[in-house]
Amino acid sequence: MALDNWRVQLHACGDHELATALVRSLESLFQADLHRLTVDASERNIVQRLAAHLSSQGLLAPDGKPWDVDVEYNRQGARVKTINGMQVVVPDLILHRVGTDQNFLALELKKGAAAEANEDDLAKLWAYRQPDQLNYCHALFLRLGVEAEAGTVSSIVWV
Repeated sequence: MALDNWRVQLHACGDHELATALVRSLESLFQADLHRLTVDASERNIVQRLAAHLSSQGLLAPDGKPWDVDVEYNRQGARVKTINGMQVVVPDLILHRVGTDQNFLALELKKGAAAEANEDDLAKLWAYRQPDQLNYCHALFLRLGVEAEAGTVSSIVWV
């Protein structure tokens, strides 16, 4: 089921610049890459395309330089990214500063029309935000419609 107010829900993060960049990136994805969603291309492919659109938004870190946008980046500095002291994690998409502990956004993406969020992803996103874990400023669960629902957003959860 498609959300009519997904643009408004993205602004619920409280960061206008981030929300605007996400809205524009999704609009660009739906315009330029709708075929990928229509044919239900792999999740990794959709995330990679969303990352490209998000990167083009030039969202700036506090140092005035654009955030690094990465897909399935598994490092925290030089270490393997973990939560709870042992569970290795690989977020679908992140905005961060490579080689540092500066983490801005972790995003988990799923495909399909279901309105509910994936509980395992929500638990990981919650852990990503914890100061004693990965300390991301923002964590987002996003579900995009595919096939007949291509070009829609069916679930947004800020954690």
